[in-house]
Amino acid sequence: MDGLRRGDYDVVFCSSTGDEDVDFTPVSQQDLVLIVPGGHPLAKHHTVDLADTLDYPYIFFGPGSGLRHVVDGMFKKLGAAPTLAYEVTENQVITGLVAQGFGIAVVPYMELLLRLNVRILQISNPVWERIFYMATLKNRSLPPAARNFTDYVRRTTHL
Repeated sequence: MDGLRRGDYDVVFCSSTGDEDVDFTPVSQQDLVLIVPGGHPLAKHHTVDLADTLDYPYIFFGPGSGLRHVVDGMFKKLGAAPTLAYEVTENQVITGLVAQGFGIAVVPYMELLLRLNVRILQISNPVWERIFYMATLKNRSLPPAARNFTDYVRRTTHL
């Protein structure tokens, strides 16, 4: 976003909104799921309330990760804090640690989850969605190529 404001970029994609000088167009939605090891007590469920997971150690995204704020916000909605076993920055490492039984985790749904020994549970509570946006500055004219690109994205996005 800083690069957009400085003029380094004509268009950026982000997961946050709130800047009055920026036009945000929703372009994609990402589902968050809970993953547990294959033999975990929660593995028999299809959905889970995160309040029912607080007895288990969690593998969390590190403080610098964009998803950390999102997952922290989910637990804040519950008024609870999970026990953190590890903090990791990469989706693949978190998934590998869960598959090896080091904890459970809230992660974005991704194809990798289907290839490892983890059980994917839909989160029934708290309700949370992560939307990605295309962002452009409202007061800056776009060069023709960037304008064509943003027009294309707006025409082909169905959110």
